[in-house]
Parts: sequence; structure tokens; C-alpha cells
Amino acid sequence: MTWRTIRGTHADAITAIRSTQLEERLHGLTEDLAEFSLLTYYLTEDLIYAQAHNGLHLDPAKHLETEAKAGVLYNRILLRLDPDPKTGKALSDLRGSTNLGQWEQLNQTLMGAARDQFAAQRKALTTGP
Repeated sequence: MTWRTIRGTHADAITAIRSTQLEERLHGLTEDLAEFSLLTYYLTEDLIYAQAHNGLHLDPAKHLETEAKAGVLYNRILLRLDPDPKTGKALSDLRGSTNLGQWEQLNQTLMGAARDQFAAQRKALTTGP
């Protein structure tokens, strides 16, 4: 085996490992984003209902439980995304907001950050470090 063959095999192995790691990371992030989207849809619809019915939620206990789950997912997604400072500030501001569109805006901002992250990671994988 020549030096070039060994070097090429080593580079192929590193690329395969990076590809597998990226695939696993993106799969986990995609699952969290999908669940977060579902929960934010429920929370938004429940808030619309509550607004129309003097602040009464369809199921107050379920609303609080769903809000807690969405909060956990939000933090897991942020840990995986590691957003740039501008996006991080926007997400932080939205998380502290109490307006009706908070959950929907938060969801859209996270999805945009995830799209950017996916594109950057795929580019890094194909072009190397």
C-alpha cells in the first residue's frame, strides 16, 4: 500500500465518520423541531381560544404541561443549533414575550436558524474543514 492510498483511505474514513455524525445530529434536531412545531401550533390555537373565551383555556393543565414540554424542546434545539448572536438575541426576546404570536414567531425563527445550520454543516461536510 502506498502512502497516497493510505492517505486517501484515511480521508475517506474521516469523511464517513463526519457524515454519520452529521446525519445523527440532524436527525435528532429534525425530530425536536417537528415536535416543537406541533406543540407551538397547539399553544397558539389554545391561546386564540382563551382570548375569545375570557382567558379560559380548553384544558389549563394540558396547556401548562405543553408549555413546559415546548420550553424543554426549545432549550434542546438551542443547544444543538448554537445560533449566531443576532438570532440568539431574537430568540431570547421572543421567549420572554407574552404576545399571542410568540410561539409561532419562535417556531419560525428556530426553523430559519435550523435551515441555516443545516446548509452550513452540509457545505462543511462536502468541502472539508
